[in-house]
Amino acid sequence: MSEQKQKILFSPVGKTDPISNHLDGALLHICRHYKPDIVYMYMSKETTDFDHKDGRYSKALELLQEKTGHHFEVRKIERKDLVKVHIFDYFMEEFRKQAA
Repeated sequence: MSEQKQKILFSPVGKTDPISNHLDGALLHICRHYKPDIVYMYMSKETTDFDHKDGRYSKALELLQEKTGHHFEVRKIERKDLVKVHIFDYFMEEFRKQAA
């Protein structure tokens, strides 16, 4: 009996998610086409605040699941202290801790 491997998407969420220029942003596009089993949304202070305010990321993923019939688990990694998303030292330090 073979074990089925889970497909996991780890995605930093940006301002062009979930929709950009009336098209899927990267997060929705990847979910629609690759059909992950689990989606980790890595969220900065700004994207966390947007999601808490109007639920734009969570609602978009829920609607996608309804439309496609493919259901997946959504896990949020909220980093409210992450403000300067262009400075990669923050990520590197955090990811090194996770890998240890």
